[in-house]
Parts: sequence; C-alpha cells; structure tokens
Amino acid sequence: MRRLLLIDHDQNQCRRLVQVLSGLGFSLDVTYSAKEARVLNEQQRYSWSVIGTPADGGDSVALFTQLRERQTRLRGLLVANDPDVGVKTAAEEAGLDIIQRPVDVNILIPWLSDGGACGESTTIELGIAESSPVAESVVAGLPENTIRNRLSDEQLIRIIRGVDYPFAGKERLEMFDRDTLVRVVMLIRRWCRNRR
Repeated sequence: MRRLLLIDHDQNQCRRLVQVLSGLGFSLDVTYSAKEARVLNEQQRYSWSVIGTPADGGDSVALFTQLRERQTRLRGLLVANDPDVGVKTAAEEAGLDIIQRPVDVNILIPWLSDGGACGESTTIELGIAESSPVAESVVAGLPENTIRNRLSDEQLIRIIRGVDYPFAGKERLEMFDRDTLVRVVMLIRRWCRNRR
C-alpha cells in the first residue's frame, strides 16, 4: 500500500489533513520533526512526502533531498508561505512541487492522485486558474521544467495574455506552435524576475 509522510510543526494543520486523508483511505504517518522523519523514512516506504516547516528547524528542501536518497521514487510537496524565487528554484531542482500554506485539500488530493512518480504533470504551485489574473510573481517563480513540460498550451497562452508584457502577437497565439509559446513564456519569466 502506498503511504504518505507528513512533516510539519503546525499540529492543527496536520490533524486536519490526517482526518481528511484518512477518511479518503490514504495511509499516512505524521511527524513534527526532521529527525523523526529521517527515522520513519528508514523504516517505511513512502510514495509521497508533504513537507512544511519541521519543528526542529532546518531546510525543508534539504530534508526532502535526504529522504529521496533512500527512496528515489518519492514524490515531494513543499508547503510554504509565499516562497521566494530562490526557494522555488531549489525546490524545483530537488524535484519538489509547491503548495501555499494553509494546504487546500482540493489541490492536494488531485496531486496525490496524479500517479506517484516525481516529475509528473502538476500545476499546484502555479496559480494559473482560469478565473484569476496571472501575477507577475507567480510567473517569475515558474521553474523552467514546469514551463517546458507541465503547462498546457492553454496555460502558456493565458500567461502571455495575462501579464503586461509588450508582445505584439497576443491576438494570434493559438496559431503559434508549442516551442514558440514556451520561448515567449521564458522571456516573460525573465522579464518578471527583472522587474522584482
């Protein structure tokens, strides 16, 4: 049976997630410390890890990297309060997806159902919902891998049209091939980072 390892100092959030996920049939272990997470990781095989801020401090991205050394197929989710570009980049390089705190179970559950192998398509950190405007800070924090491999053509078009970037072809985007859309979004991402 596939299991989830939940690591966070926020005991109220952990209790809420345990209640919801257990009710949906997920098997999970909860710990509040990075030290105990390492011990559990040695004793049990996990498909997913949801990592917030361990009570004993430390870097959540580094903790995931350590956990993944033993379980290479471990899929990770970083719970963060408005992570900066450096954290987003480090998380991407480690193979972590990102979700905002407090955890929205309507986003978490589809992520858990996506399959299990790290690197599969997920857009939880993007904030590119159809009904909301695309924030420059969201675009600035998009990992290159996400832009190239995870976003649909429709999401790429939404970014191009949703950001105040001077691009003359916005009305003809549906005619562009995927490579062109990706290149334009990469330019927009760099532009957004430079404006910060």
